[in-house]
Amino acid sequence: MKKQEKQLKTKVLKDKRIEIRVSEEFFQNLNSKIQDSGLKKAEYFRYILSQGKVVVKKDYNSLATQVRKCGVNINEIAYVLNVANLKNALNNYDYQALLVELKLIQNQLNRLGA
Repeated sequence: MKKQEKQLKTKVLKDKRIEIRVSEEFFQNLNSKIQDSGLKKAEYFRYILSQGKVVVKKDYNSLATQVRKCGVNINEIAYVLNVANLKNALNNYDYQALLVELKLIQNQLNRLGA
């Protein structure tokens, strides 16, 4: 069903134009926003005119990268914690407390989409 809907949407004739004049500074700023959105110029304008805002993919990609890096660090900390526990370098209470904290942090990262 989704494929058929997409085919119908692409067959819609787009023959009406909207034109406006802007300053060079505004134009450059707008082009930067369009590039950050990951959309084509026409798609950007259609989206902003119908939805009122555009989600900037560039920001989400950067955030996702940072969250993944945090996840890697958490795994490294968990590894060191487990090695320390095996070598009896930690008492059981501290080990369990640190493990709970790591799990809480990991859950928060999972909620962000890591």
